[in-house]
Amino acid sequence: HLLMCIRTGVISCLEWDWYNSENDEWIIPSQTPGLKRKKDDLLNDHVIPSTPEINKLMAKVRKITGWQKYCFYSLKSKNVHHIGTETINDHFKNLGWKDKQSAHQWRSVITTSALEKSDFGYEIIDRQLGRMGHLNGTRGHYDRSSLLDTRREFMEWWSKTLVKQGLII
Repeated sequence: HLLMCIRTGVISCLEWDWYNSENDEWIIPSQTPGLKRKKDDLLNDHVIPSTPEINKLMAKVRKITGWQKYCFYSLKSKNVHHIGTETINDHFKNLGWKDKQSAHQWRSVITTSALEKSDFGYEIIDRQLGRMGHLNGTRGHYDRSSLLDTRREFMEWWSKTLVKQGLII
């Protein structure tokens, strides 16, 4: 969740088929629950550039669930075969962080850290987090850029920053 800079609703239902090894990126279909796209928006898939750190983590996950459709498969659910959208928040509660930290609050950590510690502008961070503000107003009629190369640089910086801060993969 923290490495990919995406909402918990998306990470919980992440599918192995969404990884594009040729371009080293995760392509999240626009209709994925939790992505917060408009109902009929079939054109705005969300791309998450992968990093060596993400690849290393996902290689470990693949050894456990690689034979399943979902990266984070769950044996407990009868209706949905991936972990629940609240699983990450439940983990924070179990760590004793209730009312101190939630998965959604990590999005502000990502934004604040990147703005204070890097040269990446708000637009890059905003798009990487999956927000669609750049499509509002007049600009939204014309701006079809993805800024993917700069977002890839951001993701590499972010992954390395987390590891420097003590993240163990």
